[in-house]
Amino acid sequence: MKQREAEQKVLEKIQREMEKAGIRVSIKEKIQNNGARKRGIVFQQGDIPVAPIVYFDENIRNIEEVEKQVEEMKNIVQNSFEETVFRLEKKLLNGNWEHMKDKIVFKLVKKKGNEEFLKQIVYKDVLDLALVFYILLEDEEVAGSINITSSLLDMLKISEEEVYDIAKENTPRILPSEFIDMRTIIKSSIGQETESDEMYVLRNVSEINGAGTILYDGVLEKIAERLNGNFYIIPCSVHECIIVRESSADKESLDCMIKQINSTALKREEVLENHAYLYDRERKKIMY
Repeated sequence: MKQREAEQKVLEKIQREMEKAGIRVSIKEKIQNNGARKRGIVFQQGDIPVAPIVYFDENIRNIEEVEKQVEEMKNIVQNSFEETVFRLEKKLLNGNWEHMKDKIVFKLVKKKGNEEFLKQIVYKDVLDLALVFYILLEDEEVAGSINITSSLLDMLKISEEEVYDIAKENTPRILPSEFIDMRTIIKSSIGQETESDEMYVLRNVSEINGAGTILYDGVLEKIAERLNGNFYIIPCSVHECIIVRESSADKESLDCMIKQINSTALKREEVLENHAYLYDRERKKIMY
């Protein structure tokens, strides 16, 4: 059985189940950050503008695997979808903006080569990157996020400028930054001291989508004060950055290292950029 044929069978089976609950289903190829593509089933209820996608396993080859996939999707929908996304989205539709605005945060993603993804969402140009906004959904059992689209803004009658201001205030509060000596991280991983060069990791406490911490008010100024000078920002991924003194590194070598890591060690959607940035302490500005 070919993958697409198996996916169609999964769709037909899950469709019969969801129709009873008034939920429409369809197959969609989702364009993710950096052009990565995944196929899954979209679950749409009524006029709610945001619909979650449950992705297919990438290797469905027989009827037993089809049945297994159907059961997995049913469990996800029944245990998570109805109890979290539907409920939270209905709050949006009911105009409960005061509740939801406290959950709007931002993250940094790659801009170049990511145009198709960015067409779908609200974003702001920052450096040579894109700052995107999303609603952080939290529940006792489920956590997730919803990208903020133009249609969602229209529904809420909120401007892009307001979303930026809100996210700028919320993100450091909800996802505080961490500035950690690399040696501390290595020691916690392997249980012993290391004589590695003086490098630091900048991220948020969740360790997810933390590269945007470079935009938190005062963070880079404090790092420059601690290091007593300029420093390079190495975009390891969308999740974190490495900080190294300007006097301790060569930008050309850093750029080569970043490109190699991006092409060999990261998923496409995790890549942030292919070069380092310089923070100028005197000008209080990120250079690229």
